[in-house]
Amino acid sequence: MSDPTFIREHCYHPRDFSRQRSLTFKRMALFFLSGAVPSLQFGIDKLFRGLGEETRVTKQAVSKACQKFPYEALVSLQQQAVNTFHAVQAPRRWMGYRLVAVDGTKIRLPLNDDLADEFGTQGNQTKTRRPMALLVSHQDVLTRVPLSCELSPVYMGERFLAERLLSGLRTDDLAIYDRGFPSFALFAAHRHAQVAFCARLTLNFTTQVTQFVASGDTETVIQWTPSAAMRSDCAALEVCDQPLTLRLIRIDLGKGHIEILATSLLDTKTYPAHLFKSLYAERWGVEESYKAFKTWLQVERFRTHSRLGVYQEIYARFLTLTLAAISAALSQPVATLRTTGRSREYRINFRATLLKFRDRFFSLWSADNSEKSILDLFQWIIQDQEMIRPGRSNPRKSRYINPLPGVMA
Repeated sequence: MSDPTFIREHCYHPRDFSRQRSLTFKRMALFFLSGAVPSLQFGIDKLFRGLGEETRVTKQAVSKACQKFPYEALVSLQQQAVNTFHAVQAPRRWMGYRLVAVDGTKIRLPLNDDLADEFGTQGNQTKTRRPMALLVSHQDVLTRVPLSCELSPVYMGERFLAERLLSGLRTDDLAIYDRGFPSFALFAAHRHAQVAFCARLTLNFTTQVTQFVASGDTETVIQWTPSAAMRSDCAALEVCDQPLTLRLIRIDLGKGHIEILATSLLDTKTYPAHLFKSLYAERWGVEESYKAFKTWLQVERFRTHSRLGVYQEIYARFLTLTLAAISAALSQPVATLRTTGRSREYRINFRATLLKFRDRFFSLWSADNSEKSILDLFQWIIQDQEMIRPGRSNPRKSRYINPLPGVMA
């Protein structure tokens, strides 16, 4: 954040942040990373007090500096954080693959006509049309470190953003998708990129899937021939539209419930069917990440009504989420050593990690003893661990069910 080359590459105008003033590029980046604030003045005062400086600037100056700060710099910083983490710690593997969960979430934006025009709107039970943004992200589920994300208007759709993010995956990645993502074009794009995948399908996804469900078989291999519309989608992505070979696997969830997975891993000996239930369950980590993103980082609490401000605040929260996840991942090996010999496995409590990261935020960027502050933070993080309880389930409850007993919903 202090590198002149990085600053020049991530400024809208060559003269932006070129002079040594109170609101430098680094301080503005820290301003966005410091979390949700009710006002500009309070936020900047909190920043300078946290850094141990007596500087006082006006909210008008902060507003002008915000307009000069590119949100793309926050995207780049997040990528640098992930790359640095992987340079010092190799990712955990499943059968030789790095597991990458792909999922999306919708983010409620302030009620504003400009944001409604930019991002689109979505209605609710009260028929209110609210501006909404769509975020799709990749997460390394075995370390729970977010890898990348894409923010767009809500009408773009999760599948479109997943197709855009596909270029960031590697040939040693295994992408895991929920039911809203699968399509012929997406699977064809995976084949073109030589990236393996495992995706949950709806029970009536295609005629072949419906027949497989009715057969009661544990697994089968099918040839999926595209329709004219599917070939058109492949042409838009510039990928081959030849028929796909897919392996379908039935997962028994108990109590008569099943799920159907489609995968490009066709070798039944190397990847037997019984491995895929626990494999797909690993995707739950990205759901937990979104819970932290919305609940604990308060991503839907905005202090701005501008398009640029929305991008700045959302990407800043995503960078904070990434840094906290990296802190937990780097602390985990020591935590594992401390719990060796116990009957169950333990992992770092991520909610506690996020709260501790936010509590020590300003000391991490202090010029004095920053390395000591980081080590102290890791030692504090290690103290909070939670037991891993395999097989736990928490069925989703419909919000429309009347909670009063004996009353018809």
